Amino acid sequence: MFRSQLFSFFAVLSLGVLMTGCVPMKKYQELELIKNHYKDEADGLKTVRSENELVKERLTSCDAQLKQSVRANEELTVRNESLERNYADLEGRFNGLLEQNKALIYSSSDEKEGLLMQLTSQQSEIERQRQELASIRLALDEREGNMDQLRSNLDERERRLAELEAMIQAKEAQMVQLRESLNRTLLGFSAVDLTITEQNGKLYVSLSQNLLFKSGSDQIDFKGKNALKSVAEALNSNPDIDIMVEGHTDSDGTPAANWDLSTRRATAVVKILGEFGVNPGRMTAAGRALYAPVAPNDDANNKARNRRTEIILSPKLDQLYQIIKS
Repeated sequence: MFRSQLFSFFAVLSLGVLMTGCVPMKKYQELELIKNHYKDEADGLKTVRSENELVKERLTSCDAQLKQSVRANEELTVRNESLERNYADLEGRFNGLLEQNKALIYSSSDEKEGLLMQLTSQQSEIERQRQELASIRLALDEREGNMDQLRSNLDERERRLAELEAMIQAKEAQMVQLRESLNRTLLGFSAVDLTITEQNGKLYVSLSQNLLFKSGSDQIDFKGKNALKSVAEALNSNPDIDIMVEGHTDSDGTPAANWDLSTRRATAVVKILGEFGVNPGRMTAAGRALYAPVAPNDDANNKARNRRTEIILSPKLDQLYQIIKS
């Protein structure tokens, strides 16, 4: 769903750029960077899910191979025991014939020749049984080796899957903890001016224009800085979270002016967060102008809802990628 929304956004974004025809090359390049950032993030999440499903399928396949090898091993064991019994029986019969041969040394030549032929046949059969038994034992040894390798592969894949699942659970727990921290820190602010929502594994901290800026301005006033200070305290306690700051406007004015204002406001928020100790390397500023509204721009209340700045918080996926590539 997130990826579909992302493509829809960029489709609308491209249409807006073509319609206005007056976006500077620098703004266009900034938008391209933002588009690539969201696309890479969506592709990364898709890769994590695909790898997770692939690992589960491989585990299922290895389990089936292991069960098949166990059944084959049991069948070879049964056959081996049967051959050993046959071998013992033939050996007993052979020894009996030797005794008979000794007793008939002085019997007729025809009888002796018949006994010798029978003895030769028994010896050939015994040799054949010995060779078959050796072949079965070799096959058993190979089966055991294959089963050990399958067990090793299965254990390794189970370990990687457990590590991936633990990492995902840790990221989810981290986002829950961050949301609770933000709720506590921002408890005193009005729900009209500040809201915290969760979508697709990300936290969206939405701050109204009235909380941060005067109309048409990109200068953050005192109460806005106070709110951003509280947000910065929660972010500094969670250094493994990526931060995207997006500026939004209503539909009043020209698209070009709205692009410029929304970008300047997002940049102003990033600078203030940096002043409160948030690492600039974690943050990205983007202007969305009027192209990502939360309500129709059909009355004053809805336009006020659209005039906002969103701080989007998402977990870093570097460690997950390393596990998948290893």
